[in-house]
Amino acid sequence: MKISTTYRAALVAASALSILAPTQALAAEVPVCTTENIAYLNSQDKQEDADAKAATAQRAYDRAKEDREAFDDVKHAAYGLALPFGGVESSEGKAAFHSVKKVRQAADRLDAAATADAAVAAADAGQKAYDSMTDGEKRAVDRDARHRGGNEVPELIMELRSQAEAVRKATTAADVEARRTDLDTAVSEKAEADKEVRPARDAYRDCLVKSDS
Repeated sequence: MKISTTYRAALVAASALSILAPTQALAAEVPVCTTENIAYLNSQDKQEDADAKAATAQRAYDRAKEDREAFDDVKHAAYGLALPFGGVESSEGKAAFHSVKKVRQAADRLDAAATADAAVAAADAGQKAYDSMTDGEKRAVDRDARHRGGNEVPELIMELRSQAEAVRKATTAADVEARRTDLDTAVSEKAEADKEVRPARDAYRDCLVKSDS
């Protein structure tokens, strides 16, 4: 808890006087430069508050941005799993291929729970389609998956399940723009607070010097 600004000013002024002019410090009935001291301490308090606000705003923005990226990641994982099934004629293969539609729709709404559920369902559809294949068909879709620059289908299924759990926690993704605005405001206020400290400190120092002359 911050102590009284006036009390702090008195302590600091008395301490400064004792350094600059010990005799005057003992003789003075009231601290000199109290007004300047209070202004300086107030500017320091404002700077501390602005620093804390900016740090909080930065963390909130970073979290929201990470959450937004989780939606991109889960959509990418869903597409990566579905593509090898694009040429599969079985009903299970077609279901796996088209399963990304619900993932995309939920992700576009930035609905964490719905996106996660759709991603799990897509992973289940991919697993079902893969399990229904012959060994030769599995080798074919795995080869296709590798050709597209990804892992084989079992690894793609595991990746999608992992991304589903990550996006389920991404509850602040819709706040990116608002958090960016908050951060810009906080940074601006911090810059203003930073600019006020030096003039207030210089005014206090000048007052102490003049009082000692």
